[in-house]
Amino acid sequence: MVNGRRLRITHNLSEALRELRRSVHHIKGSMAFEDAEPGSIRIWIDAICIDQKNTHERVEQVRQMGLIFRSARKVFVWLGPEGDSRERVEMITRYAQQGEEEGSYLKSFQDGAPWTDQQIRDLKYLCNGLRLLTERPWFHRLWVIQEVVLAKESPILMVGEYQCSLSSLTDLWVELADLDYPEDLKDWKIIATFPRVLMMYDVLRDWYRSIKPGKSPEEQLSEILPKVENVQSTLPHDMLYGFLALVAAEALHPNLRPDYGKPYEEVYWEYSVQIILRAQNLAIITRPTSGFEGMPTWVADFRKPTVGQPGPTVTTNISFSADMRRLFVEGAALGSCISAYRSSMKDHLTRAEALRFQKEILKPAAARRQGRTWEESFREFTEAFLSYTLGARKVEFRLSHFQSLLRGELNEGCGQPCGDLLAKTLSEYWIIVTDGGVIGIANQDSGVQVGDELVILKGAHMPFLLRATGDGKDSHRLVGPCMVAGELKDEEYGTEFFAHRTVSQFTLV
Repeated sequence: MVNGRRLRITHNLSEALRELRRSVHHIKGSMAFEDAEPGSIRIWIDAICIDQKNTHERVEQVRQMGLIFRSARKVFVWLGPEGDSRERVEMITRYAQQGEEEGSYLKSFQDGAPWTDQQIRDLKYLCNGLRLLTERPWFHRLWVIQEVVLAKESPILMVGEYQCSLSSLTDLWVELADLDYPEDLKDWKIIATFPRVLMMYDVLRDWYRSIKPGKSPEEQLSEILPKVENVQSTLPHDMLYGFLALVAAEALHPNLRPDYGKPYEEVYWEYSVQIILRAQNLAIITRPTSGFEGMPTWVADFRKPTVGQPGPTVTTNISFSADMRRLFVEGAALGSCISAYRSSMKDHLTRAEALRFQKEILKPAAARRQGRTWEESFREFTEAFLSYTLGARKVEFRLSHFQSLLRGELNEGCGQPCGDLLAKTLSEYWIIVTDGGVIGIANQDSGVQVGDELVILKGAHMPFLLRATGDGKDSHRLVGPCMVAGELKDEEYGTEFFAHRTVSQFTLV
């Protein structure tokens, strides 16, 4: 009942409310309301407090969400019932709470003694359970970011009748990832790798707590948005509006105020312009291009994640034409694409594909750099890009496996798990070589072509591929960001980098 009237709610919300009520009245030691007074409690629930069908009300509530979460005494997260994972959930929450109260249960794995079979079974069971838990939908919803970042205390996760704080769950993951795994359990080291979504929460919380006064909300958004990945929202507008609670939104440019009546493509265009103008960097467009019909190619598609990690950039002067269709920025050309390759084999690498990769990428890259061998190009490629496609995971890829495949001594692949990872990389990205022997990878949807230019633009933290329009105005279309291998991989594109290169004016359309 709400205001004396019946209100239909989802089954999921009904379960959450019943469990909260049970926590208050029946669970001894519950984390829910240790200090709750007898009687009723006041709870904010979006699904009840916001009329989702009323666009005007949604806009008004977007502006209020920061205040709501900053004012909340506690934030609760309903992850759903235990389901078939009751034993795993009980184990995870018990170990997480134990770490918070008594110190890590993983101490027994850190005393230098060989691990017992039972310890290994427990560890595998725990790792699998944690991964299944963090794959639940809540962890990938965009709107939960403000819940996590703005809460006074770490949110309490509720899985059926079991509870633990998000921070204690994160600490448990960190300890698992930091264990010194025996050689025969290196694959489980990969399984226990810290989930990127929890890493993102930590990064955003740290950012929010270190905000420096004086920055405009557009500048703050230029710092937040590249840190966000693997989140989902029902409305594409919310890939921007969902972060306004974290910045000084009242000072936003008038064009950026929430308006669900605008097409989201127009919202993305206006945000791209204002963020780039105020921040004077290109961090937000370092993501796969949008392909929005009738719009400039540099307009950021905020539904797609940023490529790479933003780093130091040079101070620059980025400007736009009066109609906001042309972006003017300086940069330095790094070479032109002479070969582009993408495998058609998604699940495995055949000898034929390996030979084509060697012919179209590895040998041309070596030939363009004096004294270089294709084997050295292969090592450079795997060191740069297999670790990238796996996030933080480190995988040793042996050249001998690839050579065996080339000789026809392996039916397919290059040994597990490396063969699958190489096949995945070669099929999900365009691999390019420039006339200077630089190897790069670009998004599969970028449609790379021979002749595309590899350029580092001032204000960017990685190179872009550009394509001349041929309109006689020296304009370029943005093909997309391009990760590079070799010496350029760890380069900081600051003042010193441009001091030793020819700098030209580029017009992006």
